[in-house]
Amino acid sequence: MRRRIANEQLGNKLREQVKYIAKLTGEKDHLHNVMVHLQQENKKLKCEIEEKKLKSGHPRLCTKALLPSKTEATQRGKLCGTLGWRGTTPDMRQRMDVTKFVGIPHCSEQVDNFC
Repeated sequence: MRRRIANEQLGNKLREQVKYIAKLTGEKDHLHNVMVHLQQENKKLKCEIEEKKLKSGHPRLCTKALLPSKTEATQRGKLCGTLGWRGTTPDMRQRMDVTKFVGIPHCSEQVDNFC
């Protein structure tokens, strides 16, 4: 009798964990799609900025800012000290709110190249 109850409880826990894993997998996929969308939007905006600079007659000064080399990224990392991605401290990165991206559509289909 006790063994049967313990097995039922264990089965219930396993079912809950499977549901939770499925939920987390869905959230991970959504966040990946949001990240891809934001990367493409950044690329598009960088191209627009570059085009405006070229049209205004300014020389192409921000090429290195758009595509930093590995050594530049390493040097910048040393200069920033404890600052991480986008100038935030490690504990701030963990608390970043992604709920503002809820309205962004999923990017599961192939997206055109912006440049």
